[in-house]
Formats: sequence, structure tokens, C-alpha cells
Amino acid sequence: MLGTPLGMLGIPLVRAFAQGVSSRGVKAQPRGKPSGLPFDANFVDIAAQAGLRTPLLYGGQEKKTYIVETVGCGCAFFDYDNDGWLDLIVAGPHGASLFHNDGTGRFADRSELLPPALLRDSIGPLLVADIDGDGDQDIILGDRSGVHVLRNDGGNAHLAMRVQLTALGLGSGKNNSFGIGSRLEVRAGELYQTRVVTGPVTPFGLGSHFKADVLRVQWTNGVPQTIYFPGTDQDVLELQQLKGSCAFLYTWNGKKFEFVTDVMWRSALGMPVGIMGKGDGGRGMGYAPAGASQEYIRIPGEALQPRNGRYVLQVTEELWETAYLDQLRLVAVDHPDSVDVFVDERFPPAPGPARLRLFQVVHRRPPRSAVDGRGSDVLDDLREHDDRYVSNLTPLRYQGLTEPHELILDLDAEAGRPGTFLFLRGWIYPSDASINVALSQQHTLRAEPPVLEARDAQGRWVSRGSIGFPSGKDKTVVIDLAGIFPTGDHHVRLKTNLQVYWDEVFVADNAEAAATSNPARCAFAPNTCLPGFVWREADDWDWVCVNSQVRANTRTDNALAASRRSPSGGPFGPDTCLQGFVWREAFPGDHACVTAATRTQARDDNEQAGARLAAP
Repeated sequence: MLGTPLGMLGIPLVRAFAQGVSSRGVKAQPRGKPSGLPFDANFVDIAAQAGLRTPLLYGGQEKKTYIVETVGCGCAFFDYDNDGWLDLIVAGPHGASLFHNDGTGRFADRSELLPPALLRDSIGPLLVADIDGDGDQDIILGDRSGVHVLRNDGGNAHLAMRVQLTALGLGSGKNNSFGIGSRLEVRAGELYQTRVVTGPVTPFGLGSHFKADVLRVQWTNGVPQTIYFPGTDQDVLELQQLKGSCAFLYTWNGKKFEFVTDVMWRSALGMPVGIMGKGDGGRGMGYAPAGASQEYIRIPGEALQPRNGRYVLQVTEELWETAYLDQLRLVAVDHPDSVDVFVDERFPPAPGPARLRLFQVVHRRPPRSAVDGRGSDVLDDLREHDDRYVSNLTPLRYQGLTEPHELILDLDAEAGRPGTFLFLRGWIYPSDASINVALSQQHTLRAEPPVLEARDAQGRWVSRGSIGFPSGKDKTVVIDLAGIFPTGDHHVRLKTNLQVYWDEVFVADNAEAAATSNPARCAFAPNTCLPGFVWREADDWDWVCVNSQVRANTRTDNALAASRRSPSGGPFGPDTCLQGFVWREAFPGDHACVTAATRTQARDDNEQAGARLAAP
């Protein structure tokens, strides 16, 4: 009986995805020609129209009758009566003047509110602050007789709020401690105000309102943050949130649009990818390729339902980047209801053009046990795809990096035979372009992508290579388990310091391999392979069956592997191999450098492994 079709979205993204960082090879464009239109601009003095008339002006009464300049003097906009409109005080050689903003664009002279002596004497620079903490703004200024502190009595008849920003020292680390330079917006009923932060505390008068309805902060790095119904003394701690991300994919599920995942991870045009460890011992800087890319994204069948006779999908750009999307193609996969279908959605993907490989999953089973590096039992967090993540991570200074963490899984006895795979579903909180640059310019911290380890005969953890990480939100990493266990101990360990959150882990059989193999057979007995085939031995535990010539070639490739590595390519970077060579990929994390034909041979042998097994 056939089950419900499962949607598989094939996305050949043959136009690059702009990350906001230009490729190093992009040439500067020539300057455009002048338009030829006449330049007709000037400055219009509207001080008199605004009501700013006073003879107390630098330059003398005979020249002007209103304020135009305060050279060597002081002035400040501040809300002295908390009515929500910025008033103005001006001080100079001929004294001080105070002007009240009536909210209609005009200012009324209220200099009589100042002490009479300050209206005549030469006044130096001034400072406005709530000195006594009673909720209104006081004034400090000086003249020839000394310093004057003008306490504001009665200005707090209207309520006010004080906003103090605190930026994170960890994470992106792009905002200064007090958020100076950030933009604040406050709305209280019909009253709207905006300020640029110039000091630790920014006051807002609320007029007739008891409190504000909303406060919006636009931090200096461009990221907005909104607080609804803020308090009168509102401390705002910067939220760590993504400033940029790949495009988001939504589908119509029959009732509403739901978020599925993000797409176009392979196409970050010009993106610094120092996190991948290129050059200088893994601390240099590489860049994402500027060419087109293609990827395949899994869409569960229940997430995509017809709407008025059509399937409706939406791709959105909700953060900083610009996406150039050339083609979307929907591939429907019809399968038995006893079989589930997955694609490998890891990053970095295998080199070369993307190939659609469907993993037809049967006999799903969770790990027998799962603990983190502290010994805490996390199996319940990993049994189901339920948004319960292994999340006890400790962030470091840089967004996307944490203290090193481990996940130790005990897999069943069948794991490790040909046709068995480990499926890891989760998401990553990534770094960004400037953080990758910062990582490449220091030597105390480096990104360590997830590594899979198994125990050898002495009980020591032995690396099986880097497995990559989920390429964004709610993605699946598929790991071929064939031949990774040298003993009956089927524990594996995942180690990384990337901010990766695992949601579900399970072992399953590939339906094609399960149909051609007998699980009762001892997987690694000497007679594992059919006549005419032998173990490949790409490493000590590689029990894929190949012909004898392939094994001989494999041994030669292993012996020559070191000589084919680029001295500047880093351990697993895109330029690991010398020109003319590529990763073999006989097993997860296999970075032996071979010819392209040899890699194709290794892939073909892996796919044929189940058919070459001997009967028990």
C-alpha cells in the first residue's frame, strides 16, 4: 500500500546568494556621469518663524535679532517639563535663554524661569542631567562667578521614563557597552519620540501618560529590539539574535503557512568562512565561492497541502541578505507508508555538483542511551522530533561558539553493518562574516566542527573524521555507519565547540540495502564478501566489498595521501588537496586525496556494498 507522497523540494540555486560581502574578485564600478541638472540648494533661516527671537546672541544685537549661531557657547535640547517635546537652552557670552517647545513647531521664550543673574553674565558650556533623581532634568553651567547647579522644581509634574542600554560582551560583540549611537523610539498613546543615545541614560517625558506603550531600540549594528509596555526605569539588555540568515522557506499546510527550514546555505556570495579552517594551521581566511549552487531540501508531506488546486511555497528574506533565486523545482516522492525518506542536509556538502540521493529509511530505532559530556542523561531530548533540544551549552565570546561539548550515544548491535545509517536532526546558531574574520585574526580560539569518534580495541576514542553540521534550521545530517566499529562496542562520540542543538537521533536501515542483506550474518567475518570481492581497506575498519584491483589502488592512494595535500589548505578545508586531486569520501570524514575517477569508483562501490555480501 502506498503512503502519502512526501514532498522533496529540489532547489537548483543557479544564481549566487548575496551575503552582503562582496567577492574579492569584484572590480569597482566606474563613477556615473553627472546628471547635468543645475544644483539648486540653499539653507533657509527659520529661527524667527519658530519663535527663537532674542537679543542675547553672539555677534551683537545690531546684526541679528534671533538665534543663528553659538560659537564658543553651549546649547542643549532637553524636555524640562516632561511633556514629550524637546525644549532648548542656549548659553553664551550674553547670558542664557530657555525656550519651550509647544509641540506645534514653535518655541516660546521661557527665560524668566532661569535665575536673573544668568540672563546677563557670560555663560560657558552647560550640562543637562537628572542630578537629584527626582524624574526631571536639571542644569549645570558656569559663569565668571563660578559653577551653578539649577535644580528643576516642578518639571516632574508629568511622568518620565529613563532608558539605559546594556550591550552583550559575548556573542557578536559589535555594540559598545552603553549602546551609544543607537536609536530609540518611544510611543505613549499619540505621543511619539525618537532619540539617539549619547550617554548611559536617555530620558523621555511621557506627558499625560502613566507609562509608554512600546520602546524600540535599533542598535548600532542595525539589529532592532522591541520592548512592549516598558517600565519607567527601563534597562534594556541586548538580545543575542541573528542579524543575517539564509532565505526562509514556508509552505501551505492546509490551514496556514508554516516555516519549514532555511535554504541556499551553499551560496553565501563572498562570505568569509574562516570557521571552516583554511590555511595558517586552520586559522586563515577562505571565502565562499561566487558561483551558482544547487541543493535539495526535504519537505514532509503533511507540511505541503494543496491550496485552491495548487501547492504554494514562499521563500522570504527577513534579515540582512539579498537572495538571487533562479529556479525552484518540486519533486514528489511516492513511497510506502512503512518507509520514510531523507536527504543529507549537512554543511559543508560533498564537493562538486549536488546529487539527489534519497535515503529510504526503515527500522528506525533510537540510541540505547545518550549522555552529554557531563554525564547527564539526554536520551529523552533525542527520542522524537519535538523541538526539545540538547541545549546545555555554554556560549563563548563569539556568537556561534561554545565551550567544547560532547554527545555520547550507545547504538544497537546492528549499527555498523552495511546499509545502516545514523540520522542527526538539529540546527545550528551560526557565526557571521565579521565573526569569521575575527576568528581568523586571533590564536586563542578556533572553530571545531563536529567530529565522530568510535572506540578501538583498547577502549580509546578514535576519530572517524569530521561529519559537518546541520546547514541551518531543522536539518538532517546522515552518517554511513558501515564498518566504523572495530569491536562489539557500538558507542560513538560527537565532539564540537559549534553552537549546534540536536533534536532527534536515530539509527535506521536503508531500504535498498536491507532488501539485499541478512542482518543475522556476522558483518565482518572473513567470508563477508561474495567470491571475487575483498575488503577495500580504505582505513583499518573499511569492510566494503570491492574487486582486488580497487583494493590495491586504495592501498596506493593511502600511501601517497600525504604527498597530495596542499601545504596551505588546512586539515579539511576546500583546498586540502593539490590541483587535480579531490577527497575520496570512501567513508564519513575520508579526506584522502585521490583522482576524480577514484572518488567516483568509491561512491559506486559504497552503493553496491549490499549486493556484494556473501550469504551467512
